[in-house]
Amino acid sequence: MKRTVLIGLLVLMLALALGCTPTKPTPSPSPSLITPATPLASPSPAAVVSPAVSASPAVTSGGAGAKETITGFEEGKTVKESELPQKVKDAIQKAYKNVKIKTITYVTYMNDQVYHVVLSEPAGTEKVDQFYIKADGTIVPYAPTASASPKAAS
Repeated sequence: MKRTVLIGLLVLMLALALGCTPTKPTPSPSPSLITPATPLASPSPAAVVSPAVSASPAVTSGGAGAKETITGFEEGKTVKESELPQKVKDAIQKAYKNVKIKTITYVTYMNDQVYHVVLSEPAGTEKVDQFYIKADGTIVPYAPTASASPKAAS
């Protein structure tokens, strides 16, 4: 009797073991590249060097509603304070009296060619230490998370 029960249990365990084994292999997810619907960053155009660059960058405008461009603009290039157009110098002095400028560089900000000005020490009522200024003298507050274009590869 014990032997019959033992054989029955072994047959039952064998049947369970065979019944639980899968007949088809379980598919595993395969890695795939997911491309975003919109590009994360657009490549910036290559810097174009003008053959005739004047000491003071000129501002050109394509008419009403057109964006102003700075002649001799090279993304990331450092600009001397003495090379700024008078309109830009006047706007800086009007907004921040007796300010000392640390660096000025050409950058593209919000699809506009602008000057990125870094001050030696914070100035003005808001204690600004850096800002953008357009070629027409319009001062734009600095935003570190804004879409300023990275320096173009040389």
